[in-house]
Amino acid sequence: MRVEGGFDVDSHRRGDLHLRCSGGLFIRHLVRREEHVSETRIINTYDQCAAAGGERVVISYRNQERGRGSRSAAWQVWLVVNGKSVSTDKDTPWYNYGKKTFDLWGRHERAAKLATAIAWATEKYGARDFVLNRMGDYVEREVNEKFPLPKREYKRKVSV
Repeated sequence: MRVEGGFDVDSHRRGDLHLRCSGGLFIRHLVRREEHVSETRIINTYDQCAAAGGERVVISYRNQERGRGSRSAAWQVWLVVNGKSVSTDKDTPWYNYGKKTFDLWGRHERAAKLATAIAWATEKYGARDFVLNRMGDYVEREVNEKFPLPKREYKRKVSV
């Protein structure tokens, strides 16, 4: 069997795959059989947006960090385009990682700043209907319905 790139493929009984280059170089790679290959699992907000494809906007809450490198709590707007995270604010400080950030200066501002973040995202990226996902982030309704996050299963500790 011929594979893209000019390699010949020889398969063995155990599921090992040998790629033989024309120069006699052997590259051994263990490959699962097709029936055992698992699907990609969606476990977080980034996976949700990557699976949906296209341009996806997310609004997430960043908790306050205390200590020497402290940061205030904030709502952050981030963008995933075809599975790659893209900067939403080129002028933001390095510690915001290119995300448009709406800092909070107390709990009483949380709802108001969320409304500001949604308004900013809607103005910049067009009308979007945001809903809360299981991770606590606001994603587009279409993404959340098409690629829902699974319920987490916790293993109980059994006492003996």
